[in-house]
Amino acid sequence: MKRLRIKVKPLARPVRIALCALAAALLFLAAYAVSGYPAFSPEGALRRAERRALISMRGEILAEVPQMLYNDNQTRFLLVEYGEAAAGFYGVAQDAPLKLGWGAHSSDVFYLFPKSTGGATVAAYPGYPPFRSFEDELLWIAAFDDFPQAVRAELSFTLVPSDSLGFPDAAPVSYALSSEREYAGIFLFSLAAPEENLKNSSTSYVLQRLAECVDPWSAQVRASTFAGGVLPTATVVFYDAAGNAIATVETQFAEALV
Repeated sequence: MKRLRIKVKPLARPVRIALCALAAALLFLAAYAVSGYPAFSPEGALRRAERRALISMRGEILAEVPQMLYNDNQTRFLLVEYGEAAAGFYGVAQDAPLKLGWGAHSSDVFYLFPKSTGGATVAAYPGYPPFRSFEDELLWIAAFDDFPQAVRAELSFTLVPSDSLGFPDAAPVSYALSSEREYAGIFLFSLAAPEENLKNSSTSYVLQRLAECVDPWSAQVRASTFAGGVLPTATVVFYDAAGNAIATVETQFAEALV
């Protein structure tokens, strides 16, 4: 009996290319879905967070700062301004395991706070991950300013712990920081975590609480941390290119909009 042979004609090259491209696109979409539909950039993640918070105004990104690794993921710290009314911090991570984008699976934090009226708004960044005074960790403090001619700024403040903290070493600690202009509309200061022998001291604890000032969930803790339940006051001196002091602003550290 004679066998019947069916000869299958191979697909044309353009068709094979199209099918491969379609399969690759489907695989990418599947991986994108598994990753939680992340944004493709830190700015895209910020815009998603703004919509989630029902903020109709698009914030102006003044700076984007790389942060430490968090669960093997890169993190970014964005400083955002909303006109004369408000400013904000946005922290976002690049998601594991596929790392296709930013901000999926709620791997972001968004803090919004009102701007001061004196020409400068000072706020400490809670961190993402949160500032915990670990070795080599930095506490970032931002001064949103209205002095475009300023090229350098000095920030000073004193943290006075409450007597109710229970630390035997509780005492006021003063800080003096300096920053050169890197970004329009803002000066960014960094404060290193306390040395190892101060990790379990009131110094470390109060710095951690300062970093939480713009977090609305920490209001009760802040009230019992600082003397009188009052947020610390910062003094910022702005200098022009000739080294002349052009403005001095005293303002309380910003706290979150709730």
